[in-house]
Amino acid sequence: MPKIQDIVADEQAKQKLWDLCQSFVKDQKVSCSECVWQSDRVIENAYELIDKMCKLVGFFKDPDDEEEEE
Repeated sequence: MPKIQDIVADEQAKQKLWDLCQSFVKDQKVSCSECVWQSDRVIENAYELIDKMCKLVGFFKDPDDEEEEE
């Protein structure tokens, strides 16, 4: 059974991710899917969003790279 601290931390992380995404949508004025595909501004600013998301949820850890480090 998970500890209450882990549940709270997980919910806080989810909220931070949600807030980050909502902020991006608002700041970039993404009103529909076409905005993503047809607006260079949105996709250019998505790079920073992706970096921030990865910092929140964690970066991919390649199991092959971990074997080489040992």
